[in-house]
Amino acid sequence: MKYSRWTMSAECRGIFAYITSEKRYDVSKLSDSIERLFSPDTYNNLPDMAQYDFSEAGKCIVFERSTAAAFHILRGTEVLVRMYYKKYLRKKPDGKTWGQLLNELKNKSSGKKPNPITVNHLINIKDSFRNPTQHPDKVYDIQEVQDLLSVCIDVVNKMVEEIK
Repeated sequence: MKYSRWTMSAECRGIFAYITSEKRYDVSKLSDSIERLFSPDTYNNLPDMAQYDFSEAGKCIVFERSTAAAFHILRGTEVLVRMYYKKYLRKKPDGKTWGQLLNELKNKSSGKKPNPITVNHLINIKDSFRNPTQHPDKVYDIQEVQDLLSVCIDVVNKMVEEIK
């Protein structure tokens, strides 16, 4: 028995175990099945890059890397903002900022217009979260980033429904 403990200790050197704390979202959904936090069929309609970013955000929340999670959440949301823009304005959003994209969406005068509630949500996300996060003005705590995830899941669900 003494040799078994010594062997186990030697074999485990350099192996780390992490214990996660409870979050408002189920930790297994955050780490392994983030798609279950979105409306049915929303996640499967996201581009690969957005799926990657939301998946990474979930893992960052699990391990309480809150500011990193915020970057991924906002980046995943931006992928959809660009798709949303392309759907309504029928042109590529290349080189444009969130602000420019949202101004054009908000001021669209002819043809089918985007839902003003969705556009207002996106403007709020840009002003309240995206801009302070993109510049070194904001460090998130675990509660704030879970709020951000909620807000962004809501608006992504809305955008995907409109894009379909």
